[in-house]
Amino acid sequence: MDYLAVTMDEKAPTFRHQAYSDYKAGRHASPPELLMQFPYAKKCIEALGYTVLEMPGFEADDLLGSFAAMAEKGRYNEALDAVPAGFKKSTARTFLSAPYFDTLAKVNEPLQLQLQSYADLVQRAASADSLDIYSTQFISDYMLMNESSESVKAMLSRTATQELEGMSVQQASAVLCVYDNLAEKASPLASLLYPAAVKCVARIQASCNLDDNLITLAEKGTFLSVIQAVEAGDSLLRFGRLTGSNDYIAGGRFIVGSYLKESSSFDVHTLGELYPIAVHGNSYYPHFEVLGFENNECVWAWTCAGNISYKNDEAGTITVSIDFPMSYTHYLIVNGIDPFRAIYIYDIAFRSDYRFETYNSSGYIYQPATKSLLLKSRHKSDTENIRLIYTVAAQEKAETPEEEEAAAE
Repeated sequence: MDYLAVTMDEKAPTFRHQAYSDYKAGRHASPPELLMQFPYAKKCIEALGYTVLEMPGFEADDLLGSFAAMAEKGRYNEALDAVPAGFKKSTARTFLSAPYFDTLAKVNEPLQLQLQSYADLVQRAASADSLDIYSTQFISDYMLMNESSESVKAMLSRTATQELEGMSVQQASAVLCVYDNLAEKASPLASLLYPAAVKCVARIQASCNLDDNLITLAEKGTFLSVIQAVEAGDSLLRFGRLTGSNDYIAGGRFIVGSYLKESSSFDVHTLGELYPIAVHGNSYYPHFEVLGFENNECVWAWTCAGNISYKNDEAGTITVSIDFPMSYTHYLIVNGIDPFRAIYIYDIAFRSDYRFETYNSSGYIYQPATKSLLLKSRHKSDTENIRLIYTVAAQEKAETPEEEEAAAE
């Protein structure tokens, strides 16, 4: 392990208390014997040489859902302005919020390390019967980036051959969600997991109970939380759409609707957790996008852009086209990019500049160690084209105005 930090909530009220006066009003007070341990725990952590990160008035996991929802309604800049300055400048920010803000160079390293750690997790899961890996954040994206990986295939095949009789509803939801993610991208990996997905559907169905025209989910006499139940219902609904089963679609909707009926009373934290589970198709929510493959290596982006296309003309030029509303600014990481001779943005040659995020224009830096292109994209049109030049001939063509090319022809 190269880096470790511990994050802790502060006792002071957060912005959520200001936005919603009854926030946590129904939650029992923490036991005094627990509260008295926190200062000592903090001292012990610092004594061990680890960093403790705290930020008064804000919790990071509240941001993404509300930001994406506002952006989808054309309020992107308003959403940017609404974020506290303390959060934007905080060193505690992770890659999750990077598409909205800056510090790409700082967040790219932990993002790369996280993805690299998945390789070890998958390899271990390929020889074990544990289903825990399916609950790992972004594990579906890792699989899509590594479709040809023998470890990934072995893990999915092993899961498919298990009886899965002892799996929990939460595990069933996680496995089914991974199947849905793979199938929605038409990945050949989905067929390997399909037998397990069918068993997961049966497990979710067995946990359902009809109570006063609402469905509740329970396991061993204990009701599932709102988050767990909505995860189960949403994965069932998506499975129904993929398989053309109206019964599964209706059942999934019934579960989700039953648990979201009282959503007006949910605290902001719960709503933030529910957003990426129940809302699909809002590309403003930060996400991975697989752009293509070069020499069997995945080219992917971490972005909040609606659509990104990747084209290699096989003549020395790669074009990355990014769709985003005109005049808006966003940031993205494009990984799997080989070193290039030149880069053109809006047909203008750009140079790498480590200060690129501070300028009122598009810009970039390139990190060869991870083959990462870090871009600030300030759109002068709805589609911004970035051309990467790899050959002398392609560079000469890029430097030749279109009028001269037409005259020469």
